[in-house]
Amino acid sequence: MNSSGALQSRRNSFEGNYFESDISTRVAKQHTADLVAGNLPVFYPKGGVFFLEGQAPMGVFLLHSGWVKESMASSKGKTAIVRVVGPGVILGLSAVLTDAPHDCTAETLEPAHADYMRKSAFLHALKVSSELSRMVARQLSRDCKDAYAGIRCLGVPGSVREKLARLLLLWAENPIPNQNRDAVGVRIRVALTHEEIGQFVGTTRETMSRILAELRKKKWIVTNGNIWTITNEGAIRQLAAV
Repeated sequence: MNSSGALQSRRNSFEGNYFESDISTRVAKQHTADLVAGNLPVFYPKGGVFFLEGQAPMGVFLLHSGWVKESMASSKGKTAIVRVVGPGVILGLSAVLTDAPHDCTAETLEPAHADYMRKSAFLHALKVSSELSRMVARQLSRDCKDAYAGIRCLGVPGSVREKLARLLLLWAENPIPNQNRDAVGVRIRVALTHEEIGQFVGTTRETMSRILAELRKKKWIVTNGNIWTITNEGAIRQLAAV
C-alpha cells in the first residue's frame, strides 16, 4: 500500500449491518468477519496516490467517496488517462487477482475515503463470501465494458474535436439526475482539469481549452465549475460522427 498522504480516518466501515461497496450490492453482516481482517480505513487528499503503475499489488482499496483517475505512462514519458472511477469501485482488483504489477497509477481527483484490505485477506474473503464474489464478478464485467467503450470513444481515428465529443457522450451515459433534461440539457460531473481532459484525448491543455471555448461559444455546452451541461446533444453527436 502506498501510505504517503493516507490517514486512518474513521471507525471500521464494516461495523454496521451492511457493507455497501456499490449501489446495488450489500454484503450481509455475517460475512464481515472475513472482510474485516486486515482492513484499514484511509483518507487520501486531492492528488493522493493509491498505487503506482508497475508496483506489486499489496492489497485492494474499497472506494467509498471521492473520484479517482487511472493513468498510464508511455515509454516517452507522456501520460494518458485511462478512465475516471467513483465510489463503489474496488481499486487494484485486477492486479490482486492476477498477482501481476498494477497496469496503471490511481490518483485522487478530490479527497477520498477508502478501506484498504491486504491481498491475503481479500483473497480469503472471496472464498467464503458469495456476495463478495458476485460483487467482484460484476465489477470485472463493468471494467470490460468500460474498456470497450473507451476503445470506441478514443481508439477510432478522428480529430481532437471528434474525440472530445465522443468523450462527452460517454460521460453523458451516467448523467446527474435532471428532471428538466429535455429543456435544460444533459448535466454531467467533470472532475478533470483541461490538461487532464487533454490527456484523455491525446492533446495539449492549450488545444483543449481552445476547443472547449469554441463549444461554449456555440452554446453546445455550458460549464459551471465541475458541473457541465450538454445543451445541444444533437450537435455533439454530429461532431462525434456517431
